[in-house]
Amino acid sequence: MFKIVLALWLLSSSSLFASESLGEFFFNEIHLKPQLAFQNNEDVAFSLQDAYVRFLWKIESEVQVHWLLGEGSLKGAPVFLSSNTDTPVDLLEGYGVFLGHYGQVQMGLLPVGFGYEGALPESHLFFLRSPLFEKRILGLRDWGVKFLLHNKGYYTSLMVHNGEGGEQKDNRMFFTAKWGWRDNQRVDLGISAQVGFWQAQALQPISFLDINSSKDGKLRVGGLYYH
Repeated sequence: MFKIVLALWLLSSSSLFASESLGEFFFNEIHLKPQLAFQNNEDVAFSLQDAYVRFLWKIESEVQVHWLLGEGSLKGAPVFLSSNTDTPVDLLEGYGVFLGHYGQVQMGLLPVGFGYEGALPESHLFFLRSPLFEKRILGLRDWGVKFLLHNKGYYTSLMVHNGEGGEQKDNRMFFTAKWGWRDNQRVDLGISAQVGFWQAQALQPISFLDINSSKDGKLRVGGLYYH
């Protein structure tokens, strides 16, 4: 559903500005994480992890389109709802943005942004993600609509999303919200909450999670964060 809405929104935007400039296109970021491993004091293995490239298309000052291409595992779909196998290269993020005076509206494949850590891109991480995200109990990116409001350091983020981190399977929704305050020195204090619902047929059997796969269920989680 969100894919169709996003496509129609982008088509209407392109026709609106057809007689004007096509805007500006940027390669915003390229992230590569090299890893060198030694085994048995003899074997050496070199690999690249968490690789992605970020693009930005500025159509006008109020309209933008963002893309993020990279390793499929970085999408971070909830493991108990996602049956997708990770691909070497996948669309991790792809969404349109309308910028207003006090905030913005985002629509498409978005970062969910639960808490402080969940909103950080991989290039901003000093350590591995916490087990909540590393084991994919909570999702990092998903299809949905997000409203972001900010005023004098205070901000609010409200997102409605599929929950699966991909295609909608059970016609149930997740809701993620965040309220906080950030100063000029990047001190960030806030509270984040998520509520989600699913049908039993959408569940995937996971050994380390105690979830009754024969019944519909819901997720409720919240917490404070400070950075």
